[in-house]
Amino acid sequence: MGKKLFVTIIMVASFVITGCTSEINKPISQIESYILDNCKLDGMIKGDSKSLRRFYGINPNDLDGFAIYTPKSNMDVDEMLIVKVNESSQIEIIEDSIDDRVNKQIENFNGYGVEQVALLENYEIKVKDKYIFYVVSKDAENIKELFKESIKS
Repeated sequence: MGKKLFVTIIMVASFVITGCTSEINKPISQIESYILDNCKLDGMIKGDSKSLRRFYGINPNDLDGFAIYTPKSNMDVDEMLIVKVNESSQIEIIEDSIDDRVNKQIENFNGYGVEQVALLENYEIKVKDKYIFYVVSKDAENIKELFKESIKS
């Protein structure tokens, strides 16, 4: 009886330890698809590695993956960025790039783009494990919740 109890305790303990240290490891494409299946990204178009460099100054080769959606027109500010970093040390660098982008956009629209500036000032950002999510949209809170759901499921 004591041996069975010991084995059971070891199994439960290893399950708990493994469950507590598990890291999210989903491809960006899966997260992106989940968001797109549940929300329209009006005012945005899918970007590429050139867009990532142009708008954020980020080298896509330094990342484990990304999805970028940029404004459809120069008068829009709606955009979304999902990044998976290789190393946790990259998170602060990406967050700084996002801050720089927001500040530049606010500067560009300051004085005449009241609605755009309001959207920019209410952007949503979420960091979870090695993922960074950023969105500017009238529906930013909902899109952020979709991101959070996508990495859980």
